[in-house]
Amino acid sequence: MNKLSTKIGFVLLTGMIITLIGSLILMYKSTNDTVEKTIAMSSLDIASNISQGINPTSYADFLSNQSETSTYWEIREQLDDYRQKTGALYVYTLGINENSEKIHILIDGMGKGNKKASPILTPTTATSFQDVESVMKGKASTTSIVHDPEYGDYLSVFVPIKNGNEVIGILGVDIDASKVDATASKVLGGILPLTIIINVILMAIVVGALIWFLTKKLSPLLKVSLAAKEISNGDLLTANKLISNTRVKGNDEIKVLVKSFEEMITNTTLIVNSMKSSSFQLMESSSDIEHKIKEMDTSTQYIVNGIQQVAGAAEVQLHRSEESSRVIEEMTIGIQRIAEASSEVSEQTNHVSTRMSIGNEDINELSNQILQVKDANKFKNKEFGRSSK
Repeated sequence: MNKLSTKIGFVLLTGMIITLIGSLILMYKSTNDTVEKTIAMSSLDIASNISQGINPTSYADFLSNQSETSTYWEIREQLDDYRQKTGALYVYTLGINENSEKIHILIDGMGKGNKKASPILTPTTATSFQDVESVMKGKASTTSIVHDPEYGDYLSVFVPIKNGNEVIGILGVDIDASKVDATASKVLGGILPLTIIINVILMAIVVGALIWFLTKKLSPLLKVSLAAKEISNGDLLTANKLISNTRVKGNDEIKVLVKSFEEMITNTTLIVNSMKSSSFQLMESSSDIEHKIKEMDTSTQYIVNGIQQVAGAAEVQLHRSEESSRVIEEMTIGIQRIAEASSEVSEQTNHVSTRMSIGNEDINELSNQILQVKDANKFKNKEFGRSSK
């Protein structure tokens, strides 16, 4: 398993190597700049000494008549002498056209008869107005290294030529800069190996110490990982033991993580135990429900049997109701017959009443008949009463 501390150490080592490479590049550039500035400062000193050696009165005479006069040759020979003594590539004076801001050479410090010497008022190719603008205000100026394909690498410095406090001209000195890279390389060659060795040792110490610290500091995370694996396997007891035995020093995020993980395991255990208890209660309730269902099944069977009995009794009652209906029908027919008989009796009574006027004999005879009819009615009523019962 790839350890997190090793990965962090590798990332740190990579960053340190990149930083070292950047530092070496910066060191090389800084050394070059330092050598360049050193040469520039040395050249400024040389240029200042040369400008002080120029007679300001003679140079002012030349400016009033810018031609190859004896004054011109006198100053030119003086500049050539300075050039040879200082080892400069080129010593010269410059003029400025204030209207066009163009720069031109006035006195070229090369020896008489030198074909490379520039005539008076020759425009410059490498020097710009910005390079000498501050010189007209009495300040010195330097340029960066110029890489000229004809003259090679050189560095130019410019100082004012003063007559009292007045700036009357510009002195330029070109210094050979071809040895700047060689000088910088020589300087780096002396300190670079030692710098690399020291940095490598420091990186090894820092990375080793970091890996040791991270391994010790991140060791609780390994137990957290093992506990999480046990939880995924369903073994909360083992996971709880692993976390409970984990000790974290300090009060950082790792301690908070371990504490939170421990609380999570405790809460999960409580939830699982609660679920188990609920499951047992559910099983008991299911058993009770099953028993109740069986009892309900038995009761339902009783109810069905009772319903069947009630249905049988209803059928008997229906049969009896049909018989009662038939008896009522017969009683209705008897009543109708009695009514008819009563009607006949009434007619006969009326007939008897009519005949009563005829004679007592007939009345007696009719009375006997009436008595007979009444006896017959009583007999029928008694029979009718028994039939209704």
